[in-house]
Formats: sequence, structure tokens, C-alpha cells
Amino acid sequence: MPPLPKGTFLDTLPSAGKVKRTAPGRFSFLHSHAATEIACPLALTDPFASPVCDDNDPSCAFAFRGRGECTACFKVDARQPLNGKAHFNQTAYWIMNVDARVIKDHGDIWNLSTLSMLSAMMAPRGFFEPLTGRMQIRVE
Repeated sequence: MPPLPKGTFLDTLPSAGKVKRTAPGRFSFLHSHAATEIACPLALTDPFASPVCDDNDPSCAFAFRGRGECTACFKVDARQPLNGKAHFNQTAYWIMNVDARVIKDHGDIWNLSTLSMLSAMMAPRGFFEPLTGRMQIRVE
């Protein structure tokens, strides 16, 4: 068991027992991003238009529309410091808990809504560009 971190964070410091038995997606202390439902865009020409982050919303990492059974729209915000307290996860690993309509459980990760979420996260960062080389993500 690694030692518990020292410091003051947005979320209450967990007990060692909770660290050992809780999955990262259900463990708010480890969350780096928060996924929340938003209103879907109204588009007369494309009823399936995907939402986008507002230009004046610096915490919005990406937005997406669920596909298949889930047609709701969501935006994913990077957690921001509040009252001088930062979130614990400052790594390149994105950990978030998403609505069960997007991913019901561990066996449901390849449904259309999950693929929509992953593509909205990866496409603007050049992951699907055939001429780009390997991509390394760094936290600075």
C-alpha cells in the first residue's frame, strides 16, 4: 500500500482502505475531469450535430453527443482549483465518472456513445491524422 498523499486537495483525503477497494472511475479523489450533461445543439440542417466547447470556457476539454441508445450531450471539464485547493490527479491520465447512459459498466466500453466520447476527446488532438507520428502526452 503506497503512503497517502500529503496536502490539502479539493476532495477529502481518503482512508487507506478506500484506496485499496475503490475503482478510479468511482473515486472522486482521483478524478481529473468532470463530465456533465448539457443541452444538445439545435441544428436545422443536422439534427445530430455535436456540441462544442464555448470559446469563453477555458476548463472545457471537449464535448460530445451520445449515439445509439443515448442521444444526450455532455461536456467534459478539466477540474479547476477552488479556494486555493487543487485536485489530486495532476498526471496525463484522465480519470472521470461518466453517466451510465454513456458507459453502463466495465463490459459496455465499446458502445456507440463511448466511441463518440473517445473520438471527441482524441480527434482535436490529432490522434486520427494519418501523417502524424507517435504522440507523447506530457504534463508541464
